[in-house]
Amino acid sequence: MMQTAFVLLILFVVFTLVGIFYIGYQKTGIRAKQREIEGLEIIKRSQVLNFLPELQCSFDGIVYHDCYDSQKIAAFREQIQNPEKEYFYRTLLGDISIIISKFNGRILERGWTDPNFEKYDPENPNPQRQIQIIDEETIKEKDKRLIQFPVSIYDPNNDVYDFGVIFLEIYQ
Repeated sequence: MMQTAFVLLILFVVFTLVGIFYIGYQKTGIRAKQREIEGLEIIKRSQVLNFLPELQCSFDGIVYHDCYDSQKIAAFREQIQNPEKEYFYRTLLGDISIIISKFNGRILERGWTDPNFEKYDPENPNPQRQIQIIDEETIKEKDKRLIQFPVSIYDPNNDVYDFGVIFLEIYQ
């Protein structure tokens, strides 16, 4: 009788240890899957931004990929101030802050001149270059992911293309 109780106790301890290790293994797998889903969500948001007709360059109905119109950017910034539009874009993009930095140089035969690149400073972003679809309280409560990608910025007034970088601060 005592031997049976001892064997049952040992089996209980072994199964408990196996269960603990299995749960730990599953946690690791779940964390990896969660990071993968977060990465896909970030890519999805950047792609949605890339294909917004409100920002893209288009000529005669032809849309140019990775090209942003500077006048459309200014109009989009004004549209975001409308609460109905802000709600629409918040549901489309989530909690996001868009910073557009533009390189104002021109290419000459010997290289770049006028290297006036507006540097991105996460602590003090330039408000003229920022489109914010998030309220300040949410910024304090959520984690921030920053991604950046190069784009062409078209100035229709001067018919000039400039190099730019879009910084997306995505809050999760």
